[in-house]
Amino acid sequence: MIRILLPLLAFFVLSCYADIAIDTDDGSAKLSVAQFDCLYEEGDRTYIALLYDSNGVIDPTGLQNLENCGNGKILL
Repeated sequence: MIRILLPLLAFFVLSCYADIAIDTDDGSAKLSVAQFDCLYEEGDRTYIALLYDSNGVIDPTGLQNLENCGNGKILL
């Protein structure tokens, strides 16, 4: 019985602390510091940055978004 209840309890406890993340996966969305602050005020707390394309080349838009996010309130 404990083998069943313990994983369920762990799942429910961890899911209570889950967070919604922002993902700009296409790399074309340039977000400003003000936009990151606005997203923070709306409840978003995490940003997932796309820093490389499928060929392994660094994405300059992703780097700019990461810098703007770091200057804003959202956690990296």
